[in-house]
Amino acid sequence: MLAVLAVSVAFMATWLTIGGFENVFHPFLNETYTAEVMDMAHMHEDYPEAYQFVAYRRLTNVRLRRFLFRIIAGWEVSAAVVLWIGAIALAMAASGALAPDTALALGLAGTMMFTAT
Repeated sequence: MLAVLAVSVAFMATWLTIGGFENVFHPFLNETYTAEVMDMAHMHEDYPEAYQFVAYRRLTNVRLRRFLFRIIAGWEVSAAVVLWIGAIALAMAASGALAPDTALALGLAGTMMFTAT
């Protein structure tokens, strides 16, 4: 069971690592779309009747949006690192080199960070 968990956590780590590298090395790919979400651009165009109730939550400050994007990208990279630590710990526990409780705690910490991303 620990080996299956190790593989599962490693898949999440791989996926998040790819996304994290893209956001660090090519931020323009996601930063533009993140800005559109924060500005609620599509909601304004597609759902104007609902937009009027939530328009006050828009983030239009470019500096704030870039800062938040960097925070999100940093969290994403941190979560990927913890996921890799968890995957390695679970693999070590599966081979008997680490206590299962420790490995499960590390795997769950990475999974929680992944879920919060």
